[in-house]
Amino acid sequence: IQIYKHHKEERIARTWGTTASGLPYVEKVIAPAGNWLIGGDLEVLEPIKYNDGLDHYRLSPQELRKEFDKREADAVFAFQLRNPVHNGHALLMNDTRKRLLDMGYKNPILLLHPLGGFTKEDDVPLDVRMEQHSK
Repeated sequence: IQIYKHHKEERIARTWGTTASGLPYVEKVIAPAGNWLIGGDLEVLEPIKYNDGLDHYRLSPQELRKEFDKREADAVFAFQLRNPVHNGHALLMNDTRKRLLDMGYKNPILLLHPLGGFTKEDDVPLDVRMEQHSK
């Protein structure tokens, strides 16, 4: 086990490139957290279940790799979104896929990763975004 001083302001600045207020995760998790961080090896005993009807979408890295193998992906490109997909996102996704095909990949797969949990108050709710993403 390693114990580290929690340099909150530095962590916030390095992660988000700003220390401006208004970041939900910072205000709800980092700012009120303790002054020490503990690191070391972890053992997952039970995956977390939210029982919100969306748990089947929450895959572990091993489950994702298995799915990519099943789909015979030779490249995976990911987009993490906190709002519904709009035309700008779609253009970026299509352009990325095209570039990967141009590079010689035969079956690039998109991992669409909606951000859940700490979002802004006026964001579209996760269940609504998941419904759009599943179409």
